[in-house]
Amino acid sequence: MSADTAIVAIMSATSPNVVKPQAPPARFFLVAPAGDDIAATKTKIASQLAPLHATVSALSSAAPRDLVITIPDRTFVGPAQGAFLAAHALEDALGLAPIEPELIHAIMPIDQLDDRRELEAVEKFPPGCWVDEESEIEQNKSWAVSRLRLQDAWKLSDELGRPSRGAGVAICQIDTGVISHPELAGVVRAGSYNVIGDGTTPEDPTDPLNYAGNPGHGTATASVAISPESLDVVGAAPKARHIPIRAIENVVRISQTSVAEAMDRAVALGADVISLSLGGIWSWALQRALERAVAADVIVVAAAGNCVGLVVWPARFDDCIAVAGTDFHDKPWIGSCRGPTVAISAPGQNVYRAAATTGRSGQGQGTSFAVALIAGVAACWLAHHGRGTIIAEARRRKETVQEMFRRLLRATARKPAPDWDSFNMGVGIADALALLQAGLDAGIGIEAPRAPDMVRRGDESLRQFALEAFGPPALKADVDWMKFGGETSLAVLQQKLRGTAPGLESAAGAEVEVPLKVRQALEAVTDSSIAPAIRPARSDAGQPADGRIVQLKQMIAARHAAERSTGNLESAGAGDLRLADAIDLESSLPPDAPMPHPDDILQRVSAVMAAMPPREIGDPVAFGQALEVMYRHGGQALSKLPDVGLGPPQHFAASERMALEAIVIADGSRPSFLLENGLPPASHPFLGIWAATMAARREDIQRVAGCVGRVQPTHGNASNFIGTATIVDAARGLALTNYHVVDDARRKWLIPMTANGNRLSIPAGLEVDFAGEAATLDQRRFKVVEAILPDGFGRGFGSVDAALLRLEPITAGDRLPAGQVHLDARAAFANGGVPSLAVIGFPGPAPMSGGTDVDWNFVTNALFGNLFGFKRLAPGKFRRSLGFDEHDTLGSVFGHDATTFGGASGSFVLAWTDQEMPGFGIHFAGVTSDTNSAIAVAKIADVLRKLEVSVA
Repeated sequence: MSADTAIVAIMSATSPNVVKPQAPPARFFLVAPAGDDIAATKTKIASQLAPLHATVSALSSAAPRDLVITIPDRTFVGPAQGAFLAAHALEDALGLAPIEPELIHAIMPIDQLDDRRELEAVEKFPPGCWVDEESEIEQNKSWAVSRLRLQDAWKLSDELGRPSRGAGVAICQIDTGVISHPELAGVVRAGSYNVIGDGTTPEDPTDPLNYAGNPGHGTATASVAISPESLDVVGAAPKARHIPIRAIENVVRISQTSVAEAMDRAVALGADVISLSLGGIWSWALQRALERAVAADVIVVAAAGNCVGLVVWPARFDDCIAVAGTDFHDKPWIGSCRGPTVAISAPGQNVYRAAATTGRSGQGQGTSFAVALIAGVAACWLAHHGRGTIIAEARRRKETVQEMFRRLLRATARKPAPDWDSFNMGVGIADALALLQAGLDAGIGIEAPRAPDMVRRGDESLRQFALEAFGPPALKADVDWMKFGGETSLAVLQQKLRGTAPGLESAAGAEVEVPLKVRQALEAVTDSSIAPAIRPARSDAGQPADGRIVQLKQMIAARHAAERSTGNLESAGAGDLRLADAIDLESSLPPDAPMPHPDDILQRVSAVMAAMPPREIGDPVAFGQALEVMYRHGGQALSKLPDVGLGPPQHFAASERMALEAIVIADGSRPSFLLENGLPPASHPFLGIWAATMAARREDIQRVAGCVGRVQPTHGNASNFIGTATIVDAARGLALTNYHVVDDARRKWLIPMTANGNRLSIPAGLEVDFAGEAATLDQRRFKVVEAILPDGFGRGFGSVDAALLRLEPITAGDRLPAGQVHLDARAAFANGGVPSLAVIGFPGPAPMSGGTDVDWNFVTNALFGNLFGFKRLAPGKFRRSLGFDEHDTLGSVFGHDATTFGGASGSFVLAWTDQEMPGFGIHFAGVTSDTNSAIAVAKIADVLRKLEVSVA
């Protein structure tokens, strides 16, 4: 294949590097053949790819033949399949294989919920396979260290006069970087680096905490490994030295190439142990970097992975030590990946760790923490014997330090129960005391070490992966596993991920198929019953149109019909159309109702966006990029809408569905208004069909809005808050919110609370601010002194997700806002008796970025100027009657479609057109592209009355 063909393939797999802010350039990894002149090879490749302004450089100084092709002006944003096709085209053009694209991908979920219906507290976790926090751990915060018998191991070293607690040993953690944290105070740095290049200096590993997906992951894992014995968290090796390397911007979105570069950097900085609390797909770059680290006498340990079942890479590599996770009772953690490549297990469920976003500590789960603990165990072992002694003894036994440590770790492991799953969870749980007590020959008769000069195929981990994924016949398949390793592993792991954590897919377009050649080879040796498992559905086919797509079509068609009857809805005559008529149009239009041309819709959106107030635009460049992305994906989706409900099912890709959601927000069909002095804007391009009603109800809106406050930690702000609360009894200082807002304040923000029956005393740390508007820095803060929980309280569906907050002034003489919101228990409201409604609260940024090739989080947030955490009013429509959700065992939840973005928990759902705007529901959850959920006051009225709350 010619270089021109490869260039065409690269161009089709990439887009200009402006679709996402600061998107990484397209990169490919390859290895120059042994014996070739490296400089000549680099020059030749750069010449062949000159039209793309490609550069060719070494991955690191330690690997001059490991080359990276960088296309600075392009970035991978299309389907991941295209990136692999481009790599194969390069292989043919350059005569080199394998060549792998650098894909920012998500295969290892971190600290996430096990249900896609997300409670809309600000600090939500994406879906996963997680357990609740455990109260017994609060009385035994160092339980994980105890389970590994580390305190006994430290005591042994002390008694023998040897270095203990990992003293003098350098642990390198390749992660998101670290911040200054009380739990890390006193830790000695042995070096640092920032592979990403976003630090103030090349050596600055500071984690900016400016991303979703568990910010501060590097700080949390560091504390588990090396935190001194001073506060709540006790590290496994509290006297070890620390080498933090920032190599990933978000632990659930990693680049194997960057991690490989970081591993070389770790060796150069003198790391004795490398801890990898991350995981992803097979990578030739990472495999070679791992081999170099092991050859340099470094111990490398990695997380087995979370929630996808199969062990991920780099833990899966033969050279690596894979660590699975266990719980407080020495049982396997439910979310731990497992398989024959796991070497050892360690605590991973609700391990106490530092919380970077709060500056405190709390429980965290995942094999990320299990591997950090084993890194500390390795440091204690090296310190106890002396690294020089260990290296010499390993040489004498013709094994690497890595192999010696693995052998001894397994030989001294503690098997917690007779039925322990040794095949999938390793031989047992690590025992640090037994490890230090053991002679260096322990286990030699149990497992034979591999000599460093032993001939290896290089695809061992991929062949084992194929065996686990496709069954024994796969080993007979005629497949070049290394050539197709990246895309095969991504396809299989994504399929596993969709089964337990939908929406967490590759940033590069995600769904890929097992390559055709691999599929054909597998089908040649397997029967038809196995074949479906290796044929994942194509993502570009999308999903058939569902009820939500029909609703979106009705909204857009209704707006078109309304404009034709009243003129442009952004004109002064917008009030000529009654709100009730407009809402009725959305439900009554037949499937064949006239639809505007896609260009007309996008032109209307463009006109609305052009009229946005400058303060709500924020960054004009980001705003423009967001519009461009919405137009590009929205045009295709809009062209399919006319046929929805009329003929064969129309299929919508995830990006198209998200584009339609963005359009109905951005054209004013489902707007969200910032409030100023409790009032919505008198003039705004979003007003549209809502203009007349909002103009008539301004006094009512101002009265209700004044009673709505932002629940936050002490001195919180728009970027650090928990939910919304609304005054329901001003005389007694009572405000109503969700129970899960209180629960999050206790568990995630670590705000102290003591229980006495259904009452939680809150001595300090929690407040409600009844100002919180974007246009002012004014505050109106009151401290929360007590949370009163109703009978049947609990989180989300099937529970009474409500709580009363008792407020007191922070400063003597402060008065709560006058008035209160009246609660209305009319069941008719919760069954659709009020077709239009409104929500007033404090939404956080929209969680819209999962499972597509576009960062919809960026798009939506940019279109709203990133002004979140401020008081907003969002009008909408009643959608689903009581009991619509199968998980709602109490029959107390109804659905609505007001734009709540994320984090609006505790906001009242108000009867928009009824007298005094009573609250008839409490918003608590939402699913993007589906329905927001609220608990009906009608169903909890008696419970609230028992708390002496007035309910009409």
